[in-house]
Amino acid sequence: MTLARRMRRPLYEVKGLVSFYPHSRTEAPPAVAVHACRDLSCWLAGPAPGWEDRYGPDAELREVSCLGRCDIAPALIVNDYPARAADADALVAAALDGTLGAARSTPSGRHPPWPNDPYAPGEARYRVLRALLTGSSQPTGVISTLVESGLRGMGGAGFPTGRKWELVVAQPGAVKYAICNADESEPGTFKDRQIIADQPHLVLEGLLVGMLCVGAEQGWMFIRHEYGPEEQVLRAEIEALRAEGLLGVDVLGSGRTLRVDIVTSPGGYILGEESALIECMEGHRGEPRNKPPFPGVYGLHGRPALMNSVETFADVPVIVQRGARWWVTLPAGDQMP
Repeated sequence: MTLARRMRRPLYEVKGLVSFYPHSRTEAPPAVAVHACRDLSCWLAGPAPGWEDRYGPDAELREVSCLGRCDIAPALIVNDYPARAADADALVAAALDGTLGAARSTPSGRHPPWPNDPYAPGEARYRVLRALLTGSSQPTGVISTLVESGLRGMGGAGFPTGRKWELVVAQPGAVKYAICNADESEPGTFKDRQIIADQPHLVLEGLLVGMLCVGAEQGWMFIRHEYGPEEQVLRAEIEALRAEGLLGVDVLGSGRTLRVDIVTSPGGYILGEESALIECMEGHRGEPRNKPPFPGVYGLHGRPALMNSVETFADVPVIVQRGARWWVTLPAGDQMP
């Protein structure tokens, strides 16, 4: 009732929202919440420990679908801290005595640099972004390169990326948005999670380049709730961008405004669908819209919105710097992180 008053929305509508999203609650959370994955990868990795009556009344035990941690299967999350099921007892004990620490403080492990990363360790990054801001590169050239490369959306639909950007550019109106869909929820899939952990600069540069190309001042990273450590990696990279003067008003004296915020998903597999994600961002139940119109025409708050996946945005600065022909001639397996 209190929340409904604050939101100035009918009580039934607020209850509908709360009941729709798995991470919404109508009561105070327990001292310890243990969410154990029981999807295919974790099920094949072996049985979960016996959960029933294991930790007492202060712990909530719940079996859930894929957590995107198939690399450490069988996986679980204790108070937003991802770990192997074998570590459950120690983590629950730490949570109960208050020593678990910041659950969202570190990424889940780093891997060797992506061979296609155009930036060597220690080298100044965001070259494509800087070139657009200083006028040494033009949005039309960037989009033409993407069209020529044939880059397709890496989130599953495979729509031509350059054509999608052209669609948003062609829409009238001064207000447009850009969204990176990082709500990766397909069972057995965690590629976007690892790209964020290891290559956040490529993801954010792709998003910011997209914003400049379509004329958006505001962009968002919409990230899966279970990706807490990776969210912290993004937050640190965004702060680094601010420190370099690559976010804010009149960036590098270009007259352009660039803002990027993070939205943590309230949960739900369906939010990986672009229009359901937008419904969620607007404060509604995440139910897919009828299409057309597509988000590039009628997106967030009725404005044109450019939306791509994590991997798609990460590919953009690579392709622009190395050229469309380079991308086309790569074997399919080498186009991926």
